[in-house]
Amino acid sequence: MITRRISAFPNFEKLNLSAVIVGMNVNAEDMERAVNFLKGMHQVKFLWKTYGTHDVVCAIICDKGDVGTCIYNLREALEKLDIKVMDFDTSASISWEKIDVTPY
Repeated sequence: MITRRISAFPNFEKLNLSAVIVGMNVNAEDMERAVNFLKGMHQVKFLWKTYGTHDVVCAIICDKGDVGTCIYNLREALEKLDIKVMDFDTSASISWEKIDVTPY
C-alpha cells in the first residue's frame, strides 16, 4: 500500500503570531472539565494529558502583541469555571523554525 500525505505549516513569524506553551497541574476532580474547556478554545492547537511535570500541557496561538493578554484570559477563564490550578507555567515563542527530523 502506498499513501501520500501532504502537510502545510504556515510561517507563523510572517503571520505575526506567537505560540504559548502552557503547563498546568489541575485538581484531579477538575481534570475532565479543564480538558473539555481547553478542547473548546479556538486558540488551543495542541493539547496533552501527561504524567510528567504537568498534568496538562497545551499550545495556544495568539497575536504576537497579545501574548500576555492570552495568558491572563486563560487563567481568568479557568478561575471563573472554578477549576483549581495548582501550577501554571508558560513559555512563549520568539521565533519558529522548521526542523528536518528525517533520520540521518
